Amino acid sequence: MAVALALGIAAMIPAGYAHARDMTGKAGFGAMAAVSGMPLAAVRYWRTNLAFEFLFGWTAFDRILPTVQVGTGTTPSSALGQGATPERITMCSTQFAALPAASQSEAKLTCDWRQELSVRRFALGALLRIADAPRASLAVGLRPWLQLSNRVETPTYVATKAGVKTTVPTAATPDSLAARWGVEVPMVAEFFLNDHASISGQLGLGFGWGATPELSTQAITQTMGDDDLWLALQGNWSGGVGLLFYF
Repeated sequence: MAVALALGIAAMIPAGYAHARDMTGKAGFGAMAAVSGMPLAAVRYWRTNLAFEFLFGWTAFDRILPTVQVGTGTTPSSALGQGATPERITMCSTQFAALPAASQSEAKLTCDWRQELSVRRFALGALLRIADAPRASLAVGLRPWLQLSNRVETPTYVATKAGVKTTVPTAATPDSLAARWGVEVPMVAEFFLNDHASISGQLGLGFGWGATPELSTQAITQTMGDDDLWLALQGNWSGGVGLLFYF
């Protein structure tokens, strides 16, 4: 409600209004909750009507990839989890072929993969105030960002024969995903609670570049869609709310 009020007030009052709040030389720090689900720490410094900012975000979540089943005399199947890639089917088939010949007869192998992802985002930006009021302001900005991600993949292979299940020994595989980068063009409305604290809301358009990983059929701790952290050469709306303390 306060963010909507700030946006409305700031949109109606032109920049340079006599009673506009003077932010010259003030620095603030705080936190922002983005629509992507990633929490961000923010530092902002105002030089007259122009501000410079730095944001850092981190999040971690698990993903489960589609299950694949391979059996003697059967076509590899991903019926337990739709959407398995040919690469995953090949991996499961290779693992089945590596089983002892006696274990392959009248048996099937169920393959699952769990991924633990850690994502860090760094952003530098500038904001230009275009409207002011005594307790609210409106600014437009430009915010380039860089995203670094690490992944640990843990496979689970279970062989079933005559109703007896045997887990095939495996090991986790850590690796780093390709860096992603992009830019946001946010519109930021800020409402001042007092001389040292403000709440803000923003809405903008963001673009990102980078490889999109495999889709997940189940998220253990957090659901992430194609249009959240993993944009591949396409635009998307961005937004969030935040709280800043100035000194």
